[in-house]
Amino acid sequence: HVDVNPDTDKGKVSGDFTATIRYQGSNQKTGKWRFVHDSFSDAQQFYQGGVAENVKMHGDTGNEGSFFPALTSPLATWGSGELYLDDKLIDDNLGFHVMYTDGLRNDQHQIQKSTTDCCYSQSDAVKGLGYLDPSKKQLIVLMFTQGSYGSGNVKGSPIWIELYFNTVKVISQSQGGAVAFPPGTADYPVTGVTWKEAAAYCEFSKKRLPTEAEWEHAARGPKNTLYPWGDTQKLNGDIPANWNKQSAANVGSYPAGASAYGALDMAGNAWEWVADWYAKDYYSSSNAAVDPTGPATGTERLLRGGGYVQRIETGSLEFRSTFRLAFSPDQTEASFGFRCAKDTP
Repeated sequence: HVDVNPDTDKGKVSGDFTATIRYQGSNQKTGKWRFVHDSFSDAQQFYQGGVAENVKMHGDTGNEGSFFPALTSPLATWGSGELYLDDKLIDDNLGFHVMYTDGLRNDQHQIQKSTTDCCYSQSDAVKGLGYLDPSKKQLIVLMFTQGSYGSGNVKGSPIWIELYFNTVKVISQSQGGAVAFPPGTADYPVTGVTWKEAAAYCEFSKKRLPTEAEWEHAARGPKNTLYPWGDTQKLNGDIPANWNKQSAANVGSYPAGASAYGALDMAGNAWEWVADWYAKDYYSSSNAAVDPTGPATGTERLLRGGGYVQRIETGSLEFRSTFRLAFSPDQTEASFGFRCAKDTP
């Protein structure tokens, strides 16, 4: 997850995944890995303050090493950060270099000298050789205990890790300091995100996803109404929500549908991920009478509130404030969105 601002050189690059990393022959480490890169460097002019746009580097450009072919990255970062394994800190001052590029490695993990020749090497840099696949987009993350890019003291064995991701979704990108959206959609809720993406954005915003209980209380209010606006489906003959209308609407388009706490769009528009794992009988069996936080583990996460499309054949029940929809946290659909919550002081 990359959320950085090239104008202010601030933001964060983070990722978590379960994998086996093999090193030094037959050695390997398996577990849940997590990296966080949120400190940016201006040690070189072409770093553009640590978060760079459209920067030329590698190969024979004179900027960086020749172990990659010359390329222009629409977005790149330099700096330092942390690496964790099973929530244990491995190193808190690794060097980081992140690049968003055309396809740098093929399906066999090779860098090619042309569309057919293998494989690119440092000696090819001065010849201007090297091939990037323009039909693919990749995200490259380098972590290392080298002395450049702001890396600190080596702790134990030196580290050099290259990760590359072949599926890259650009939700928005900077254009002259402004976020670009399709025409007419700038005030729509952000949708098409997985639970993990929603949780990562809330974390970046120094907030979090609401628990299911918090979400439902915000929707039902102190009187526990069936809908945010009351116990009847309609007000003045209409449902005051973007329910099953096949397209998202601007946030706050239905002020009459606000909850007793003033929360808008708690029904319809975007389905909203909440923090909890799903368990059908959790609330009937839980001992947590106040502020329940859901099961400790599970396979599905929860969405609440109904959306602009009807997900299953339950009619009006989907936009009731009590309706629960469970999906894999890796699932994404066009109407799946979220809102963030924050603890009071």
